[in-house]
Amino acid sequence: MKKIVSILVAAIMMCTVSITALANDDMEYQHYLGVIRDADGNVVDLIPMPYIYPYVDSVYTLPAGGTFTSYQYLPRTAFQLMFGFNDEDGNLVTTRNAEIKMSIYQSESVGGKRYLVKSGTFSTNKEDYGKYDDWVDIGVTNISEARPYYNGVFTNVSDKEVTARLAVLSYDEWTDA
Repeated sequence: MKKIVSILVAAIMMCTVSITALANDDMEYQHYLGVIRDADGNVVDLIPMPYIYPYVDSVYTLPAGGTFTSYQYLPRTAFQLMFGFNDEDGNLVTTRNAEIKMSIYQSESVGGKRYLVKSGTFSTNKEDYGKYDDWVDIGVTNISEARPYYNGVFTNVSDKEVTARLAVLSYDEWTDA
């Protein structure tokens, strides 16, 4: 029994050390799908890495001026950021009359200096796009061998909280299906 208690205490201490390191060093966030920060850079939420599909596709709320920064992926053929208007059940969830900036960065290594590859700012009003458009997206199909790590940043450039379905996709193979 003493052995089990000491193992549990050691495990809790290790978890506490890991959580403290996460707050102090962005490199530690590499094991998360994403980090949501407020306008002051404070961490609001950590999105854990799922066990099966290592990509983002869910509804998130970004504080005014806040960001969602994704995990650094190693795509082979393409990398894409998207925000959608509806949740998985087809319910409209995106906050109206706001703007989201999507930016794609590349790096030579995980945690290395990031270089902006592509960026754009988009309205969250569905009627600003085609009648059948459920997503707004930007992507890169020419993956760099010199800077093969890619991540995305969604920035709420509005002065109010924005909810939207955010997606980050890393492709090993590109198909036009």
